[in-house]
Amino acid sequence: MKFGLFFSFFIVIGLAKQSKAGKYKDGYEDGQDKVNKMWKKDYNSDCYDVFDFSITIKEDLILGDYNLRKDDNWAREAYKRGARDGATAEMVAIQMECLDPQYCDELGMTAAELIVSDLCGGKSSATKRKHDPILMCRKASTATCEGKIYREIKKTIKHTKRCDGLKDDIKNLSTKHLLDLQDMCEEQVDELIQWDEFNDS
Repeated sequence: MKFGLFFSFFIVIGLAKQSKAGKYKDGYEDGQDKVNKMWKKDYNSDCYDVFDFSITIKEDLILGDYNLRKDDNWAREAYKRGARDGATAEMVAIQMECLDPQYCDELGMTAAELIVSDLCGGKSSATKRKHDPILMCRKASTATCEGKIYREIKKTIKHTKRCDGLKDDIKNLSTKHLLDLQDMCEEQVDELIQWDEFNDS
C-alpha cells in the first residue's frame, strides 16, 4: 500500500517537472509568436501597413480565434486568455516600434495635403509618398495636420496657381474658414488609419 502511494507520488512529481508551463503561458507565447509571424510574413514588417495589420489581429485573433466561448473547458479558456494577452502585447510592441514621431508627423502632413487637395482641386504641391500607440499617433498626426493646413494652401497656390475653393487667392481665406479646415484634420486622419475599425468595440 505504502509502496503504491510513493510510486504514485513520484509519477505526479515527474509529470510536474515535465510540464514547463501552464496553459495560460503556453497560450501567451503562442499568441506572441503568431502575431510576430503574421507581421513578418503577411506584411513584410512594413510600418505603412501597421493599421491594417492591427485591425487584422483584432478581428481574426483577439475577437476571433482567441475569443472565449461558453463551451470552452478550463484548459482551453486559460490558453485563449493567454493567447489573447500575448497577441495584444506583441501587436502593441509593433505599433510602438512603428509609430514614432516622424511617422505620425508624415501622417499628419499627408492628411493636410488631402484636405487642401479637396479644397483647391487637382494635385497639391507635395510629391507623392508611398504612403495605447495608435491613439497617441492619431493625436500627434491631427495636430501636425492642423498646423500644416495654411502653409499647404500657400504652397499649392504658389506651385499650381490654382485653388478652386478660394478662387485661386489666399486672401480669400478667412480665419473661420481656416478653422473649419483644421477641424477636418481629425476626420481625415481617422480615414487614413481606419480609426472606426479600432474604435469599434
